[in-house]
Order: sequence, then C-alpha cells, then structure tokens
Amino acid sequence: MEVEKVKDGLVVRLPHSRLDAARATEFRTGLAAAVDGHCLVVLDMSKVQYVDSAGLGAIVGVLKVMPKGCELRLAHCTTPVRKIIELTRLDRVFPPFATVEAALAEPLPAA
Repeated sequence: MEVEKVKDGLVVRLPHSRLDAARATEFRTGLAAAVDGHCLVVLDMSKVQYVDSAGLGAIVGVLKVMPKGCELRLAHCTTPVRKIIELTRLDRVFPPFATVEAALAEPLPAA
C-alpha cells in the first residue's frame, strides 16, 4: 500500500489485484494508522480486480475511525469492483470517482 499526503487529504494506492479475506486485516490496520486525522482519503482502486465481503468490511472499518464529517472516496474502480460497490449500494457511502484528481477536487460536504 502506497500512501501519499496531498494538500487536502491522503491518497492511498492499493498494489494488489485482490482485497479479500487474506489481505483485509492488514489493509484495515495499515490504512487506519495512515488516516491519522485526515479528513479526506481517496483509495486508488485501479489495480484491484476483486473485492470480497471481508475487503468491503475493511473499507467500511476505516471509515469508522475517520473523524465525523470526513469522507473516504474510491477512485479508478475497475469494472468488477464498481459492480460490487453498486450491488451492495456502498456507492452511496463511498462516492466513486473516475480519477484520483476528480476525487480530490470535489469539496467535502458542509457540516
């Protein structure tokens, strides 16, 4: 997992093609530590081809440790990942963006 601090938040690039039970705990722990008070976190999902329920749970788990009013956004979702996000209706929780730049450019909702 590559973490890059940017002006308005944090960009996290996931290096693996799968976010599944084998990687979910490591992902959640690493990302929760990296978030450390950032109010906007963008997950670059461009290399992820598969997400299972444990992977989705890990993403939701990170959102729970973020400060209230902050957002976790998904960018560059591959077709299989986008379909799972839409099927589970998590696209309502994690706004999907075509690019990392678009995710960073969208202002956070007013509190």
